[in-house]
Amino acid sequence: YTRRFRSILRIATRGQALHDTYQVNYSIQGLEPTLGYQVRRSNPTNLSDAIKTARGEEEAKNELIRKTTGINIEQIRQEKNIEEILKEGTNKREENEIYRKMQKPVNEKDIDELSKALEQFRAERIAMGETLNEIKNQQRRNINRNANTRNARIMRCYECNEE
Repeated sequence: YTRRFRSILRIATRGQALHDTYQVNYSIQGLEPTLGYQVRRSNPTNLSDAIKTARGEEEAKNELIRKTTGINIEQIRQEKNIEEILKEGTNKREENEIYRKMQKPVNEKDIDELSKALEQFRAERIAMGETLNEIKNQQRRNINRNANTRNARIMRCYECNEE
């Protein structure tokens, strides 16, 4: 984390110095919460003091874990590399059912069944489209009927009283 933080800080500031308190605060924000709390309690004045304190606190935490559980965290980190961890993670996951079906060899019978199902799907889709068009046309006709039913009164001439 420290190496990454320093390289990002160098890129972000582009040669212009960032005040020590900002450097310390930003580095503490990226730490694990319990570790960040311990570093902040020591009130470091610059980045190197904060890094030294963080390393010391992390070593103390690892030692406590090693003594209480008998597990050496550093040794575990060194023994397992990323590839092994990824292999374990992928082996634990069960394969997707669709993926398993796709891996099976395909024969002529399966192809015929799929083509029949596809044709049936197309026919149903066309029928559904026609039904939807009929419904939309009915709605349009009803709207036009309702719009044209205004209450037109009979007009009469005032002079001759004709319609």
